[in-house]
Amino acid sequence: MITFEQAQNNPELRQSYINSIDLGERGKYVSTIEYIPSPLQVNGIKAFMACIGNKKSKKPKILIPINPFHPRITEDDFLSTLKDHELIHAEQCFTGNHSNPLVSKLEQKLMPIVMNLTPYLQINIQERIMKERDAYQHQLEMAENGLRNISKRRNIHIKKRLNEYMGSHGPLKIITQLLQEGPDEYNKNNIKKLYGKNLQDLITTLERTTPEEQELIKTLIK
Repeated sequence: MITFEQAQNNPELRQSYINSIDLGERGKYVSTIEYIPSPLQVNGIKAFMACIGNKKSKKPKILIPINPFHPRITEDDFLSTLKDHELIHAEQCFTGNHSNPLVSKLEQKLMPIVMNLTPYLQINIQERIMKERDAYQHQLEMAENGLRNISKRRNIHIKKRLNEYMGSHGPLKIITQLLQEGPDEYNKNNIKKLYGKNLQDLITTLERTTPEEQELIKTLIK
């Protein structure tokens, strides 16, 4: 079997090494994983790896450029990005959900309220933020639970990116911030006009929410 170190030293072995990786349960969500012998850019931004939608299949493909085979990269760093991050995106792309189904369903129900309260937000940006947040969160959990021995450099990078996305405007984040800080007069009037209830009553009596979702809401607004 080809080792990661051999693949680092010999570009001709890299695709064979990638093909030998056990992707686990989430492997079913990806069509192919391709090595690209050059740097990779997605939407003009340099990418370490990338999960790309596939027009011919519902399953996306994952592209791996030369960067992850740099001598400073450890195998656990490589696998952390591939298995604990990009495969999360593959699952999201295939199923249309975030990695946490309960949070995903609740966010979908809250989205119309959030868009009414913060109409400047674009739904596609919202979804991208939530998907990146979930992928980085899973990646960090795998490391902190001792299932992936990532380097200090990678750990710092994941925490930095996760902090950026956690600080961004996801539906749950907006709702909890409004509840903690209090809506401004415009939003107070807007909520009453749109829904006939104040924000807390609205959220805790949201139609079609399950008992599990209600418990999650209560946890968030304590």
